[in-house]
Amino acid sequence: MVWEIFLASMLHWRRLLARVICGALFAALINVSQAQETLSSVARPVAHAIMLESAPKLDGNVLGDPAWEGAEPITGFWQVRPNAGEQATQKTEVFVGFTTTAMHLAVVAYDDRPQEILVTDSRRDSSLNDTDAFLFIVDGLRDRQNGFVFGTNPAGIEFDGQVVKEASGRNSAGGFYQNWDGSWNVRAQVGDFGWSAEFEIPLKTLRYGSADEQTWGFNFQRNVRRNYEVAYWAPLDRHNNLYR
Repeated sequence: MVWEIFLASMLHWRRLLARVICGALFAALINVSQAQETLSSVARPVAHAIMLESAPKLDGNVLGDPAWEGAEPITGFWQVRPNAGEQATQKTEVFVGFTTTAMHLAVVAYDDRPQEILVTDSRRDSSLNDTDAFLFIVDGLRDRQNGFVFGTNPAGIEFDGQVVKEASGRNSAGGFYQNWDGSWNVRAQVGDFGWSAEFEIPLKTLRYGSADEQTWGFNFQRNVRRNYEVAYWAPLDRHNNLYR
């Protein structure tokens, strides 16, 4: 199950309205036979992306940025580890917006024990498995086989890669290719609320169709390292993640 973004655009994105709704299957993201019981107990989530009047200031300060005022947060994450099928222990809010040239995504990762937020590395493309982290996948063509993964941690690391043919292998036929480095930016901040981050991804970095109305696939992942928690907005099987 992934996010679908329905885009109605005019004049090459100069006037853009977006509605986000969950309800498709992307084989690269989920093993339906193993996760069916969990998914059946979770109602399909619905949220809205917005057309931004101005681009957010890229500093990681989501709560204090007026660009996100009025945006409806995407929330309600579900654990796959350690307690599969239960609600996430920490609240996560995601905001999705567009300008004429870029997709903007912001996350507020609330934490009731911010002093225990863990960061183990700050190098680009370092593994996010052993750190508090947030990742998401974008399937702009909605073919449910290919997409781009973006992620960060409280230090503002840039993590990205490309999913090809359902991440079904480690060769030219399909897989996750971490040597793909797209043009995009992210900034993060840590505070007494937890941590937050803002992503700016130029539309030219992504792949999507030419039709005026489009559907994009999304999913979001939150890691809380101190208790080895992994949670998704659209639930996955515990043996899967966003890119394999």
